[in-house]
Amino acid sequence: MNIITATGESGRKYELKVYQINSIPPKSSGIYIFLKTINSIPHPIYIGETQNFYNRIYFDFENHQQRGCIKRSGSTHVAILEVFGSDQKRLDIETDLRRNYKTTCNLQ
Repeated sequence: MNIITATGESGRKYELKVYQINSIPPKSSGIYIFLKTINSIPHPIYIGETQNFYNRIYFDFENHQQRGCIKRSGSTHVAILEVFGSDQKRLDIETDLRRNYKTTCNLQ
């Protein structure tokens, strides 16, 4: 399994595990980034947070609000960062990352 490092607007670095898009992820909580690889370089397509990776990006992905955009953008992988603790902790990390990356599919 590959590891990528994503940097937040704060300068903080986060190490995420990379999975093929149809791989079965863990049932834990955290941050996920859908990626498109161009010339072996991962580019973020969508950054989100969830209480359960398995439900959000695998089992119930057909109901994801940005599913169409993620698929049209050619995402091939998803990177995850397990975050244990409060919902606010996940939201803070998600915000930090989203403020540093311009993604195709995030609306905010």
